[in-house]
This record gives sequence, structure tokens and C-alpha cells, in this order.
Amino acid sequence: MSKKELLICVGIFGLALFVRLLYLYQSAANPSFRYPIVDSATYNEMARALAAGQGMSYDFFWQSFFYPFFLSVIYFAAGSSIICVKVIQILLGCFTCLLTYFLGRKIFGRNAGVIAAVTTAIYGPLIFLEAELLAAGWAAFWSVVLIILFLNISSGKSAWRCAALGICGAMSIITRPDFVLFFVAAVVWLAITFYKTGEPSSKIALRISEILAGFLLIAIPVAFQNFRVTGHFGILPASGGINFYIGNNPNYKETLTARPGEGWEELVSLPERNDVISDLWAKQNFFNQRVINYITDQPFAFAKGLAYKTVQFLSSREIPRNIDIYMFRKWSSLLGLLVWKAGGFGFPFGILLILMLFGIANHRRQLPAPLLLFIILYPLSIIFVFVASRYRVPAIPVFSVIAAAGLLDLIGAARHLRWRSIGIISVITIAVILLSSLPGPFPQELPNYQAEFYRNLASVENKEGNFDRAFEHCKLALELMPQFPSAYATMGDVLTNMGEINAAISYYNKALQLRKEFAHPHIGLGRAYFEQGRLDQTILHLTEALRLNPGDPDVLFNLATAFAQTGKLDQAIEVFSTILHFQPNSFPAHNNLGYALLQKGNAGEAVEHFRQAVKINPDFAQAQRNLGYALSMQGNFDEAIEHFYQALRLEPDSALAHYMLAQILQKAGRINEAETHFNKARQLDPHLNNAPRPKLPPPPEANSPD
Repeated sequence: MSKKELLICVGIFGLALFVRLLYLYQSAANPSFRYPIVDSATYNEMARALAAGQGMSYDFFWQSFFYPFFLSVIYFAAGSSIICVKVIQILLGCFTCLLTYFLGRKIFGRNAGVIAAVTTAIYGPLIFLEAELLAAGWAAFWSVVLIILFLNISSGKSAWRCAALGICGAMSIITRPDFVLFFVAAVVWLAITFYKTGEPSSKIALRISEILAGFLLIAIPVAFQNFRVTGHFGILPASGGINFYIGNNPNYKETLTARPGEGWEELVSLPERNDVISDLWAKQNFFNQRVINYITDQPFAFAKGLAYKTVQFLSSREIPRNIDIYMFRKWSSLLGLLVWKAGGFGFPFGILLILMLFGIANHRRQLPAPLLLFIILYPLSIIFVFVASRYRVPAIPVFSVIAAAGLLDLIGAARHLRWRSIGIISVITIAVILLSSLPGPFPQELPNYQAEFYRNLASVENKEGNFDRAFEHCKLALELMPQFPSAYATMGDVLTNMGEINAAISYYNKALQLRKEFAHPHIGLGRAYFEQGRLDQTILHLTEALRLNPGDPDVLFNLATAFAQTGKLDQAIEVFSTILHFQPNSFPAHNNLGYALLQKGNAGEAVEHFRQAVKINPDFAQAQRNLGYALSMQGNFDEAIEHFYQALRLEPDSALAHYMLAQILQKAGRINEAETHFNKARQLDPHLNNAPRPKLPPPPEANSPD
């Protein structure tokens, strides 16, 4: 690399880093900076759980696999540091800018490479998303890497490059499934290119095998892990079905605006409300079949929807998904400069689109096939599902390369007064402004994102135990949107956690007044009435929640617990068994089912479920105690004592565990040990000081509703 080339690379990297660090500094004022919301919150929770050793949940295969796994690795190494993740993603963004330079230089020359890299370095929506806990930055990185690898392999084949292409192809797909169509088509193009250059069939097969080997190196472990957790062998996420349905159904303009909370809850429970209460993949098939039926029954409506989504993709404005980027401008003057809209025209995509189309018009024969395939197939993959600007952003580095060529052509035309070129760019400019600015506002642009932001923020803060902040943000959400059912329900959750049960009940009831078919307030009322000991009301509301959202594992668990508390053991056993049918690794369900069986006098079955709970989670002290108690009922004192000692290792200050262990030790004839634990129990709980040595108490160890 020459000195000039090195200076260019350092300058590009330095500019990208400066801009991103400045935005990161300013965005710290954003209240969601440390409390990620919506999809970011889901990724954050999944990654923290895995980093803490809790294992992979179904959620890892509901969403695309790569990003939450990447987060968990960083969290494991850096103590769940969100700042660390954001810095790493910023550095990744800087490397994306460098790669954009190399791609632009390779196709259109050094000047185009510099312009493309600078465009990527200061592209506001990309900077914003790289600083969020989202996969957009990684997807942008893979888009440039894949095109560079395809171009390099087509001109100079080698085994390691082919394997690297396969690896990066798999990584891109487990980051965003939108890469599938492009990657497959580009590999086919590569094989045809090899054939046209006179490569023997055996050599072509070898190269494709090397790509496949690299792909499988990533895909097979992910698919096996998917099979281990969910019973399905594959690398695509289970959310593909519902996402496909959101943008392709007779009421797609409504499903596109299903909001976090009541709207989304109703949408995701659609399979259960149609008697599809099964695993993730059965639900995916349900939604896929709905889409197929829509396409075959209403092909013209489907085609019209595709045209509508194409217009959305080409809109100069940033189309929101769950958050609106324009709202975040108030926390960063830099973002305010780099992302804005005037009327229906949005910057920067409106300008980029004009220059890109001019570049395509002037260089359509010069565009290499991988680049051409990408700018056609990647947008098409999004349009076939549904459009949001955060899904468009990964294509920006590639678009910037073509736009850079268009800008150079425009400068040349102006300098030399090439009126034909000036006329073409004028027509393109007018057409793009009209096409990308006049349509709308689209349904996704209409919700009150500011109120939703504070409601979503309050929900996360409530889970984190920051109840005062959650309360204030709920209040703010309701001030911004007084008729907001989800905000009332979330306020109920916060007040329940603050011990204000009666106030919480009033907020849940207000949510139900605004939206009757809403499971969340019923779940909250179930918990609130449980706290008050009003178990009949608890069962009533949880049953209604289950009608609205059949198969919800948390509702099932809490309902079964309420049945057990009211002595309706048969119903409790039936519901806990249902939970375990769908979630065989739910150790709280095993524990509570064992508890119910023990109350029914079935100590043998109870022992087996307690054993399962302990096997799945050896650090579950309740299950250790319950197993010890159940074993003692069978006369198996030695093993019972062993499990009580395990429980005390986990909770050394449990007076109940010491007291019960003393009872069992006494029955086993180990009097001195029994006396030690009796004394320890009395020391920990003064109420036991004057207590006689009673018979073994029943185990009060069932988990309560969350």
C-alpha cells in the first residue's frame, strides 16, 4: 500500500470514528441509552441470560441467531457492558467505511471510493443504528464484504477465498435472512462465470464445494443448536412466517402498524386463537400458509401491495418500525444535522437515491454482476416482506458506491457543460423528488412514537427494578397520549411492583375500558389479586388472558400456581403438564408440578419432577429442598439429607432449610447434627426459639406468579 493510499485509509477511518464517537457522546442524553427498548431490549435480555449461564432460550431462534449470540459473547467478556458493545459496533462501522472505499476504488476508481466511504462515514441513519443494540451495522458490513469477495473470486480463484465467501455468506444470513436471495443468485453467477472462462467441470465443482464447506462450517453448528433447543434443524428464524404475513395479507396496512403492546400481542397470538398451540415452527407454517392463501386467492391485491411497498422502499423519508429516528434528533445536534425531512422530502436518502439512479443510468454496462444482483435482490427481499428504513440501511454502503460514480459524472457534466447529462440528472431529480416525497404519510409514520418510546422505556425500567423512573415515564407517555391502553397496563405493572395494589388494579381496569380484548391487563389483574390473596379473581382474569392469548407459558404457569394455591390440584397438574409438553426444560414448572403431586400424595412422581428441576438447574434451591422433603417421605433419608445440604450451600441463611434438615437428621438418627441445625434455624428465625420439635411441615416451595 502506497503512502497516499495509507493516508486515505487513515483519513476515512478517522472521520468515521470521530463522527460516531461524537454521536455516541451526545446520545448518552437519550434515556434509552442504558435501557434498550423494543427489539434491542429483547436482544439485551437474551444475551444477558446466556452470558450468565442460563442457556439458550427459544428466542434465539425466533429472531435471527447471530446478533444476540454476538451480544452474549461481548457481555460474557465485558460484564454485560452496553457501552462496550456500542464501541465495538462503532469500530465495525469504521471498517465498513474502509471496505466501502476499497469497493468503490475497485469498480469506479479512487475518487469514487473516497466519496462512497465519506458518504457511508457520515450517513446519519447508519450511525444511529450502529449505536443501538441492533444488527444493522453487521448487516451493512456483510453487504460490502460479500460483494468484494465475489469480485475477487471471479478474477482470482483460491480455496481460502472460496471458503471465506461461504463463511461470510452464512454469517450474513444468520444476521439478516434478506441476504439469502442475493447470496444464492451470486453463487450461481460465480459458477456460470467459471464455466465461461473455460474452467473444467471438476474445478468448478471444487470451487463451489469450497464455498459450501465454508457455509456449512457456520450453518451446521447453528442448525444443530437450533435442533437441540427447539427440535428444528435450520438456520432461518421462526419469525420469518409472521414477518412475511405482516406485509402480505388483506389488511397489511393494519398489520404493518401493530404496535408493541396490545397490537403485537394480538398479532402473535393469532395461531393459538386458531387452535395452533404448538412449537415455533408450527406457528411459522400457520403464517406462511396464510400468505400463500392470500397470494393465490388475491393475486392482484398481492401485486398491488408489492408496488406499494416498493414506493415505501424508495421513499426519501426514514420509515419507522418500532422507533422513529426523527424523534432522537433532539438528543443529538449531530443527528439533527445528518437526518432531517422537509415536508415529504427526507435527507440523506433522497439525495443518495438521486445520485445512485444517475450513476446507474450512466454506468449500467459497467456495473459488475454481484453489485447489480445486490441492488436488485436485496431490496426485493425486503419488499417481499415489509419495508422499514432500518432494513434498508445495510444496503447504503453499496448504494453509496454507485452514487459516488453518479456524483463524479454530475461534476464532470457541469464542468464541461454536457447538456445531455445535465438534462438526465434533472429528469431523475424531479422524478425522484416526486416519487420519494409525495406518497404518504404511510401507516407506519402515523403512530405516536414519542408516547410509545416512554411507555417502552418504562416497561424496561420496571423489569430492571427502577420503579421510580418507570413511573415517571409512564406518566409522561399518558400525558402525550391519554387514550393509550398499553401505558395504563404498564403503569399497573409498575404500581404492583411498588406495592400500590389498589392503584394498579384501577390502571388495569382503565386499560380494559380502552381495549377490551387485551390480555396484558388481565395478566396484571391476576397478579394483583394474587398479591391480595383473592385467588378466585386471580383465576378469573388469568383464564380470560389465556382465552385472548392461548398457550402463553407465563399465563399458564401463573394459572396453574393459582389452582394449586386454592387446592384445585387436578387443574394445576393438568396445566403444569401442558407447560412441560411445550417447554420440557422449564425447571419452575417441574418444581411446581412436583409440589402439586406431593400435595395429592403422589410422592413417587413428585420426586421425578423435582429431580428434573434439579438436573436442569442445580442451583435452584427450592427444588433441592423439595426433592429432599419428597425423598424423606419415601424414607430415603441419606439422599434427602444430601439435597438439603445442597440447598444450604445455595442459601446458607434459610431458617426453613435448617429446620427441615434437622427434622430429617433426627429421623435418620444423626442427633448431634440435628441439634446443630435446630440451633441454627432458631438463631436465624427467633419465632422458632420456643417451638417444639414438630413433625415435618408441608413444603411451602411453589413459585409464585411473576
